[in-house]
Amino acid sequence: MTLSADLLHKVCETVGVYHGYNNLAGHYVAASDKTKIAQLTALGVDVSSDTALEQEYLRLTSEKTQPLPACFVVAQSDNMSLPLQNEIAAPASWIVTLENGDTAAGEIHTGTHHAVPLNRSLPLGYHQLTLKWEAETQTCPLLVTPERTLGLDEQTQGPRRWGLTVPLYGLTSNRNWGIGDFEDLATMSEAAAQVGADFIGINPVHALFPSAPARYSPYSPSSREFLNVMHIAPDKIDEFSRNKKGRDILEGFLCDPDYAAARDAEFVDYASVYSLKHRAFEAAFKLFYALNPNGARRRAFADFCAHKGPALFRHALFDVIYELEQAETGDNAGWQSWPENLQTPDHAAVTRIATNHQDRVDYYRYLQWVAHEQLAEAQARALAAGMRVGLYLDLAVGMVPDGAEAWGEKAAVVSGMSLGAPGDAANPDGQKWHLAPLDPVKLRKTGYRIFAKTLREVMANAGLIRIDHILGLNRAFWCPLEHDLPGNYVAYPRDELLGVIALESVRNGCAVVGEDLGTVPDGFKEQLATKGLMGCAVLYFEREGEAFKPAQHYDASRLASINNHDFPTLKGFWEEEDFRWREDLGIGTDTIDRDKAARFHDRWLLLKRLEEEGLLPEGISPNAAPATLSVDLSAAVHAFLARSNANTIAVQIEDLLGLSQQPNVPGTTTEQPNWRRKIPVPVEKVLEHPHCRRIVEAIRTQRPKEPFGD
Repeated sequence: MTLSADLLHKVCETVGVYHGYNNLAGHYVAASDKTKIAQLTALGVDVSSDTALEQEYLRLTSEKTQPLPACFVVAQSDNMSLPLQNEIAAPASWIVTLENGDTAAGEIHTGTHHAVPLNRSLPLGYHQLTLKWEAETQTCPLLVTPERTLGLDEQTQGPRRWGLTVPLYGLTSNRNWGIGDFEDLATMSEAAAQVGADFIGINPVHALFPSAPARYSPYSPSSREFLNVMHIAPDKIDEFSRNKKGRDILEGFLCDPDYAAARDAEFVDYASVYSLKHRAFEAAFKLFYALNPNGARRRAFADFCAHKGPALFRHALFDVIYELEQAETGDNAGWQSWPENLQTPDHAAVTRIATNHQDRVDYYRYLQWVAHEQLAEAQARALAAGMRVGLYLDLAVGMVPDGAEAWGEKAAVVSGMSLGAPGDAANPDGQKWHLAPLDPVKLRKTGYRIFAKTLREVMANAGLIRIDHILGLNRAFWCPLEHDLPGNYVAYPRDELLGVIALESVRNGCAVVGEDLGTVPDGFKEQLATKGLMGCAVLYFEREGEAFKPAQHYDASRLASINNHDFPTLKGFWEEEDFRWREDLGIGTDTIDRDKAARFHDRWLLLKRLEEEGLLPEGISPNAAPATLSVDLSAAVHAFLARSNANTIAVQIEDLLGLSQQPNVPGTTTEQPNWRRKIPVPVEKVLEHPHCRRIVEAIRTQRPKEPFGD
């Protein structure tokens, strides 16, 4: 298909499809017409001919001649004025319907107006504006937001915080069932609080597919609105722990051969874990109805279901249909492979399944309730133990296209595209994540409902959240799924999305970190800081020229760390473990010799920085860098991080224990045991481990915890 180049250019400009981008090396990469046409199609633009495209251009531009935009997102002020897309002549009137049902109204009596003069402060929230003039009426969402997100300094009454990050799935303990659970998280939080940590960060705990253990990546959720029920601690479910019959049933599971197999597996054995836990959960669910016919616990469950409303019912129903179709077909494909009458939640066939399988729907709703209870308990225990922040939760960048969220919110989810990223330091060959983007146009028209709902869910039991790949708020890299076309950027309403983040942050008492690594547009990090979001400062990349940045030159407003789950551990970095898997997997092999030479130089540079900071361990010289990473050298690097000017730092449990394997190798799936590696030391003993104690001591020497109010 050949289209008018000029017309294609104009339509791309109108909807925000880029013509090209500068890659990490600064080289311009032009987007192909085929990629741009595929992206326009995904946005609902008819590209079948020049005539159709001309009509689409007229439609898109005519929307911008209306006075009201698709949505207003404005910061709260005493004299609010909303700029119009097109002027109106008086007389006119406006009405704001507040989210609580109250209204505010006003008149415009004379003159020509380019704005709606509210002339008053409106409360924070999700409201609706109606404008009437002549014979016309137009309505749009009106979001009133704070100027900034909640800051950690406000929340914790003081700077100089540190915390640790752990892979929840990989935690081991004396009691878990082969996968880390919310009780392990609470136990680890309490132990970390005792040595001065203010937070504990984990991978996303969004809902996955409870009947598909093969789909276990925490960054490929079925829905970001609900939780991964496989992190439930069975022994902490009330039905098992608070009566003798339940305890006897639980004891039987602890003698099950699958229990030992799951616990003893080298890596997380998701198939065994899912099978074992489902049998236990089903037993607990039966006890729930048998033991609580009219009691407070039944009322609490009913209240939870009422609060979560139709979204919870729809999510549980999806899990039921997925389970039924899986049993029928034998595969793990989601709703896009189901019979057509099941692909829409409001179809009569779906309603019949809900009626015929009400008990199973309630089972999945029950699991969500228990998971929410246990996650909330983990946060409460972290704070009670002395952490000033508590849980640091992770918001994945998207959801899989065939999961519950995309099924239930089909109108707002883009089909035929995958989120991804051009080549960067984590993966030189680029990435395609097989996650569905949200439609930026429909997001605005719905007042950012889905985005706000997702933020609200992840913030509910956290003092701090990390928004994965926050660069997507500015522009997202869309990779067409068909024909193996290269990816290209699509623009998003950055300032409005940041306003929604600020609103949910303040309402939920939760600070925000934006993961802003990779190909970052000029000025974007500064824009995040203006809105109060912390960015990320990864030691590996914090440089001045080629030298590692001095500790006092770190930005106070950024969360600093040595690495993250997508990069080598400190030991892996030092001992070149990442080059070994790159060679094995054939990733970035064309630059590997150059990268090895750069790493050799980096070791020298890092030792020089430690020497200049007075932290270089005795017996180590920059001119004779050791081939292996000793505990003393690791402690020195952590002391450097703790000394830095960053108000908040995070350390990985893998580095505290001197492990060489990273949790995830970007760009791989089954080639590496991603999201399956277990932490070899149980949570009850981690902070007593000699390697960990040595590093924690180094951190605390540089960053002693200050009491509240000091």
